[in-house]
Amino acid sequence: MFLVFVIMSVFFGAGMYYYFFSVQIALITGLSFGGIMAVFLGSMNILMHKDARKADGRLKQRRGMVISMPYKETFSLCKEALSVMEETKLTYVNEEEGVIRGEKETSVYSFGEKLECKAEAVSEITTKVWIESKPSYRFTLIDYGVNLRNVESFVKYFESKRVKDRPQCSLEKPTDNRGKGAII
Repeated sequence: MFLVFVIMSVFFGAGMYYYFFSVQIALITGLSFGGIMAVFLGSMNILMHKDARKADGRLKQRRGMVISMPYKETFSLCKEALSVMEETKLTYVNEEEGVIRGEKETSVYSFGEKLECKAEAVSEITTKVWIESKPSYRFTLIDYGVNLRNVESFVKYFESKRVKDRPQCSLEKPTDNRGKGAII
């Protein structure tokens, strides 16, 4: 939120200085506006993250899973899981590399997100899968929980389809959103 405060204060203060040619007015209005925007946008961001413990305040969200399923089946299920996500368009699919990339369009809460799924065969019957969601624009300050919802949606869809289609398969506990234990 400090970054939001600084950016809003500087830009609004610069605009006020340009308009009034007064350093005092620029400082007072810039700091006031920056503070109000940081509190408002910060509150909205916290409220939009349904589960703040998982969000960790980061824009880029990441989860890792170890699945007891052959690589080809896991990869096709990953591709299916990304393609059925709302307003997601697949942009890159390479089964040899184990990479699937997709993009979500602009919405009310976001200017779009980039999704990436990586799969890696551990053995003939075990596969590691990582899903990552991040803003399309590098200068995004707040995502209102959109990237967390993307990752959680992928994991839930993946689990439901995998369990329904292959009940004998197991899913180990996903890693945290920083991808600890995951090699990406």
